[in-house]
Amino acid sequence: MLLKKLGGYFSNLNFVQPHSQINKPVSNNNQIKVPAVPNIKDEYIYDSPSPIQELLLKKSANSNRSDLKKNEPTKQTVLKDVVGDLDGVQAANKVISLRQMQANNEKIETNDLFSFSKVTTNNKLDFLIDREAIRDGFFAEIRSAKESIHMAMVIMNGKRVGQYMTDLLIQKKQENPTMPIRIILDVVTSYAILPFTSAFWQVRKLKKAGIEVKLNYIWRTGIEHRKLLVVDSKRAICGPSYLSDGSFGNKKYWKEVKRISKTNPDIYKQIFLSEIKGGKKPFEISKNMELPSPHDFSFRFQGDSVHDLQASFLQTWLYHGKKLDTELSDAEVVKKYFPKTEKVSFIDQIPLKLTHSTPKGVSEMRQNLLAVINFAQKTLDIEISYITMPEFMQELIKAAKRGVKIRLLVNGKNIDFRLVWYYFKNYYPQLVQEKNIELREFDSFTHCKLIIADSRVVFASTGNPEYLSWERGFDEIMLIDSPKIAQQVQTRLLDKDMHHDRSTIIDEYSLEITPWWHRVFAKILKPVFNFVFRSREPKQSPRQIIKKLK
Repeated sequence: MLLKKLGGYFSNLNFVQPHSQINKPVSNNNQIKVPAVPNIKDEYIYDSPSPIQELLLKKSANSNRSDLKKNEPTKQTVLKDVVGDLDGVQAANKVISLRQMQANNEKIETNDLFSFSKVTTNNKLDFLIDREAIRDGFFAEIRSAKESIHMAMVIMNGKRVGQYMTDLLIQKKQENPTMPIRIILDVVTSYAILPFTSAFWQVRKLKKAGIEVKLNYIWRTGIEHRKLLVVDSKRAICGPSYLSDGSFGNKKYWKEVKRISKTNPDIYKQIFLSEIKGGKKPFEISKNMELPSPHDFSFRFQGDSVHDLQASFLQTWLYHGKKLDTELSDAEVVKKYFPKTEKVSFIDQIPLKLTHSTPKGVSEMRQNLLAVINFAQKTLDIEISYITMPEFMQELIKAAKRGVKIRLLVNGKNIDFRLVWYYFKNYYPQLVQEKNIELREFDSFTHCKLIIADSRVVFASTGNPEYLSWERGFDEIMLIDSPKIAQQVQTRLLDKDMHHDRSTIIDEYSLEITPWWHRVFAKILKPVFNFVFRSREPKQSPRQIIKKLK
C-alpha cells in the first residue's frame, strides 16, 4: 500500500534537503536545547505523586526548567533515556519555543523539532485490533471529544469509513464551533490530490465546515506516515491502523453488509458503533470475513505519554506553518494542551518510550529497530508489512547466529505492492538456512509493525524498515516494557497470525518450487531497490535506549 500509493513520485527522490543543505546544523550528540519559556505555570503539566511533579509544583511560574532532574520511574524498566531526550515539560516548552519562532517570522526546519521523549511510566494502554482500532478507537474517541481533536493521518478515504469519519468530525464542529479540530493529512497516500476521489471531496467538506486541514506533500516535506489521534489532551490512539474501507473489512465483509442493507438500511451506521460496553453485534462475522485487508492494530494511550504525542503533533503543525491559538498567551496554550494528567493505578502503569520520527533526522526508525533487536537474548517475534533496508536483515541474521530464536512473519503474494515481495525473496535462502529463524508468509495482507523481544519489550510503530520510514517521513515509534502487554499482543495477534490457518512456513522445499522467473526477477530487482531506496543520511552511532540484561 505505502509504496504503491506513491507510484511515480519516487522518480524524484531528492524531494527533501539533505543535512548538508540545512542552515542549522545538528550537534554531534543530538542534544536539543530547549529555551526557557516565561509565564508557563508548572502545575498545569503533571499531577503530584512523583518527585519531578513535586518539584514542579514548588517552582514559580517563571521558573527555568533546565535544572529539572530525571523523572524516576515508579516501575523498574530496561528502557533508558539519552542526553537530549525531552520530558513532558520540556516537550511543552519546545512547542512554545516553536510558536514563538513562528511569531517572529523565523522559518522552522525539521532539525528544530525534537524526536526522542523520555521514559514515562504513568501510562495505561489498550490494545485494539482491526475493526476495534477504528470503531472503538478512532470513532469512539471522536464522539467523546469535548475540548480538542488533533489528527495526523497517512490515509483517510473511502465511501464508508472515510465518509463516516468526515461526518463525525463535522458533527463535532457543529456541536461545538469553538472546539479546535486540526488534521494533517498526506495528500498522496490518501489520494486527496485527485479530484475524482472520495478523499478529495471529504477534505473540501471538512474545510467548508471550519475544520483546519493541512495537506502534506511528500515532495516538499517527506511523507506524513502517522496514524495518530489526540483527543482533549487526555487520550490518544496511535499505531499502524489507518482510516479506509479496507482497514475495516475485506470484500466479503462489505458484500455481506451490502446484502443486509437491503432489509436494514441502518446497518452502515450500526457497524461503526462501539461494542465495548456489550452492545449487540450487527451481524455474525464468519471466518472468511474476520480479517480486514489490511490486517492491523492500534494502541489507546492514557497518561503522561499523551503529552508526548500531543507535542509531536503540535510541533509538526507549527512546522507546516499553521497557527496555534494566536489569541492565547504561552501559559494559556500550555494549560489548554498540556493539562494535569490523572494518576494511573499502579497495576495499569506501563513503562513507555516514544520516538517521533522526522524527515532528514537521525533515522529514528533505525535507532529503535536496532535497539530492540540487540536487546533480545532469547526470542524475537516479528510481524512487519514492508522490509527493504538491508541493515535490518543483517542485524536479524546476527541475532540468530548468537542464539536468538526468531519467528519472522512477512507478506506474501497478496501484499498490495508486490515488488516489495519480489525484492524480499532475495533474502529467503539466507533466512531459511539459519536454524534459529522460522520464516512465514501471511496468507492475506498484514499491515502490522510489531516486534516482541524476550516476551517483554514490544516495538510498535506507524512505520517500517523501508526507505520512507527510515529517514523520509513523520512516524511514531513506541517501545513498551511490559510482559503484560507483550502477552496480550502475542496471544491476540502474533500467535494467531503465525498459525497455519493464517500463514505459510517458507522452507527449502518452498524455495525449490519457486518459479525460475520469480528468482530471476528478484535478482534483477535487488540492485535497483538497493540503489533507489538506499539510506542517504549519515549513520549515527546506536542510541543506548534499552538496557541489556545480564
